[in-house]
Amino acid sequence: HTLTTHEGGEYNTSSQQSTFAQSKVETAAYTLHGDLLRLDKTEEIYTVTGHVKLVAKEDGVIISGDYGQYQKKKGIAKVYGNALMTKILEEDTLYLSADTFVATEKEPTKDGTDNTIVRAYHNVKLYKKDFQGKADSMVYQGADSTIYFYGDPIFWSNASQLTADAIHILLQGKTFHEMHMTTRAFVASEDVT
Repeated sequence: HTLTTHEGGEYNTSSQQSTFAQSKVETAAYTLHGDLLRLDKTEEIYTVTGHVKLVAKEDGVIISGDYGQYQKKKGIAKVYGNALMTKILEEDTLYLSADTFVATEKEPTKDGTDNTIVRAYHNVKLYKKDFQGKADSMVYQGADSTIYFYGDPIFWSNASQLTADAIHILLQGKTFHEMHMTTRAFVASEDVT
């Protein structure tokens, strides 16, 4: 990993803790930016506050928020406080908000498949211009380009409302390709005749 700072900082040699302003941490999979970055070198934990931005390089996913943390030993990055995830889709942008996002850094599979996993906890809301929804939690798996929604997911598309115990959306390239609804699936549509 690489640490870059534009404003400088300080390092305490006895506690092995550092504080840097306007800094970023870069790994093979992520870049984590923020106004103030604190490093606990012993535990290898980076804590970021203010204008936090986590960029997942392979997926083109950006997660922003008020606070962030990167645990190098575990390969886990967390963003919370007004957390928002954006992903560019074909002629549109997908926005996801939640209380907390957790990204797990994993090595790519032997065939080079992306192994990124992003989880969102509590009050997940999704928006793109022709599709909106909400659920309690969400998991995005880069390996199969699928977004899974759990905890009373409900979605609206045009004049339809869709609900099920669990819903997952398969992305293909930069578009929503398929939607699967499991257990107690229900679709209500407005009769326009």
